[in-house]
Amino acid sequence: MAPKRKRTQTLDPARAMRVVVAATLVLLILAVYPATPQPGLDVKVMLMPLSALVLSALLLWQALRDREGAAARPGLLFPVLAGFVAINAVAGLVSRYPGNGLAEIGRFVSLFVLFLAASRAYSDRVQVSRLFLIICISMAIASAFGFMQRLGFNPVPLSDPAETKDLASTFGNSNYAGHTLVLVLVLAAYLAAAEKSRVALALLPVFVIHLALTHHRAGILAAVSAGIFALLLLMLAGKESAKSVGPNSDSDWATRRSGPIRRWDLRFRRLLFMAVVTVAMVGFFAFSGARLPLDGSLLLRYNSYFSACKMIAAEPILGYGPGNYVIENARFWTPFEQEHFARRHMINDHPHCEILYAAVSGGVPAAAIFLAMIAVTLIGSTVLFWRAQNTADRHLGLMFAAFFFAWWVDGLFGFNLKTPASGALFAVAAGLFDRATSIGVTKTARWRHVLVPAGLALFAAWFSLLGVRVFTAAVLLKSARDDVPHAQNMLARAEKLDPWNWEISYLLGHAVGAAHQKGGDSRPCLQRAILKNPQYLPALVDLAQLLVNSGDNDQAEKYASAALDLCKPLPQALDVLGTAALMRAASTGDAAQRVDLLEQSRAHYLEALAAGGEDKSLLHTRIGQTYVLGGDLQAAEDRFQAAARFCPPHAELWSSYEQLAIKTGAFDGYIKSLETAISPMKRDPGKYRSILANTNWRLGAAYGRARDPEKACAAYKAAVDNDPGLLDAWGGYQACTIELNRLDGFFEDVRKLRPSLMSAPDPGLHRAYARHLLATAGPAAARAHIIDVLGRLKFGEAARRDLQSELARLPETQQR
Repeated sequence: MAPKRKRTQTLDPARAMRVVVAATLVLLILAVYPATPQPGLDVKVMLMPLSALVLSALLLWQALRDREGAAARPGLLFPVLAGFVAINAVAGLVSRYPGNGLAEIGRFVSLFVLFLAASRAYSDRVQVSRLFLIICISMAIASAFGFMQRLGFNPVPLSDPAETKDLASTFGNSNYAGHTLVLVLVLAAYLAAAEKSRVALALLPVFVIHLALTHHRAGILAAVSAGIFALLLLMLAGKESAKSVGPNSDSDWATRRSGPIRRWDLRFRRLLFMAVVTVAMVGFFAFSGARLPLDGSLLLRYNSYFSACKMIAAEPILGYGPGNYVIENARFWTPFEQEHFARRHMINDHPHCEILYAAVSGGVPAAAIFLAMIAVTLIGSTVLFWRAQNTADRHLGLMFAAFFFAWWVDGLFGFNLKTPASGALFAVAAGLFDRATSIGVTKTARWRHVLVPAGLALFAAWFSLLGVRVFTAAVLLKSARDDVPHAQNMLARAEKLDPWNWEISYLLGHAVGAAHQKGGDSRPCLQRAILKNPQYLPALVDLAQLLVNSGDNDQAEKYASAALDLCKPLPQALDVLGTAALMRAASTGDAAQRVDLLEQSRAHYLEALAAGGEDKSLLHTRIGQTYVLGGDLQAAEDRFQAAARFCPPHAELWSSYEQLAIKTGAFDGYIKSLETAISPMKRDPGKYRSILANTNWRLGAAYGRARDPEKACAAYKAAVDNDPGLLDAWGGYQACTIELNRLDGFFEDVRKLRPSLMSAPDPGLHRAYARHLLATAGPAAARAHIIDVLGRLKFGEAARRDLQSELARLPETQQR
């Protein structure tokens, strides 16, 4: 009979579920996959529905094995969580962008399956303690990884290396790490206090240090708040807790304390509670100098709360659907948010408050259910602690109370339900709490008993397929960023796998434009990105810029105006409107209309400058062009000179300024501006080598027009020193040396620069040098150079044919 009992235990679905639940939590804490844009997040998002699929299959197996239709009666949380998932699913399907919310709905379904599995698989305190210990050890490994990052050793590359300074760990983001650390800290404290676990006791300072170094203020506040809440419960329990404990409970701490010792213990807890609160308040005021935190990061959060409230007021019934906050939020930005996101080219994908996010996603009903979850967990865990019949249950109730209190405080200022690891920890803790608050078993018809896990298994299978597709698209997206020549094909495949992702369509437009060297074919891709997310500012601005460059001013103004409706201080959109007005002014024959359009153009460019436009040299150049077109040449020159002070100057500046100098016949200001631009670039010639060469070439040409061949020769020499392949500079240099009778020096420079040419597999550069050799040293030298580079350097087939054609065109002998 013993072997048979062992076989039954091995095939127990509850035991299998416990293994899968533990493995899921370990993977959601430790899994990292560098071949995606977010190494610590993308793989975890994919793992959640896969885990839900396995767990729902095990739940179905458990239901099929139970021929009597008996199961643990659902606890307090089951109907609340089921309602939350259902209302979010309905809100997502009826939203304007149902496809975009599928992944978010799949996450809610996955968390519900995890909750249900935890409520069915764990039946005693030993199993729970073992699970908590596994979680703590996994988090300790993640913390060790974070400490290695802090020391500069990062064996797994993260998406943003700057995150490593805040101990992003295996989560890839310090906020994600903080959300999880808060919860694990509570679990470790429970194991150390209730189970006397030395491992957990040793890990407690590790988690505290890691949490402090993440600078995750909401997490630190949540941890302190949970500690205060637990102390408050212990303090209020007082003598009432002793009455609820059975007199035969030998292990209970209350039966071993009485009289003066008991009274001293109560006083000590009151004093400790008051001391913690006082130290927290005084410490905050001492370090910040304010009663409330008011730094830029928190000001942004306060504004995001306000804009989220405006969103809720606009759609209070079913909200905008889960996952659609990132699309709809831009329409409700406050002026502070507009300026913040315009300057940083960012969008906001969460209001940093889970209650507000629930209301935005599923409307006021979803927020009400979310508040019900808070009430059920906090009140239920407090009652569980208060009415416990033994010390073990009392500790478990206190742990639930501290855990959920930390969870809700952290969620007021962050996105802990959205984060895979902390969201899964909440789901498991909620399942354990639901089992602890359930009473007895319930018997139902067998088909009803099987229906829930069967339906969940079907949903989980579908969301697993969706998750794998999205993950594969993320891998292709990362590969496209690393492999530019093949980016277009990779992004096209990624777009088919993840058709609701507007970022992929946007990047595909850039890849198409780069492949064709023109933006014409980029339009359909950018338009698809805007169709998927009409508030996606980068696509709106880029499409407007593309259209204005192609001369379609009407459509360009349409998209630029749409971007400005969302974000008024957007310099790129203002630049497009200024350029469109400038082009209209240049093409109109009506003088009065031209003056009006030039004023509009100038106003838009000035607004772009005030809004922090990045290319200030270009904006000043365009303002100068409006003055040239309006006939105010002195104001135009002042603007061109202002444009030359920014490093590096825009290439468009010099052609405009040169035309102005030719028109006025005065080159002094033009030459001075060129020298002004060259001066700061000479401090870092490696960074600005190509721009330096081009600017020195223009300076040489300006000196030539000003009849100063000596300075022209020096400028041309500086140009070819920085870029030996600049053919125009070689021609000007040769002409100046002929005028100064210094051809010997010119030939010497050619010979000196030849070694730098021999290390560059650029056919155009070598073709230009061969032509110079033909003009200066004869055909033999030109032929020898091409033959030499064909033998030394590796060229592509097309480049090799190009050089061989050049060789065939060279004459055999010098023509007389």
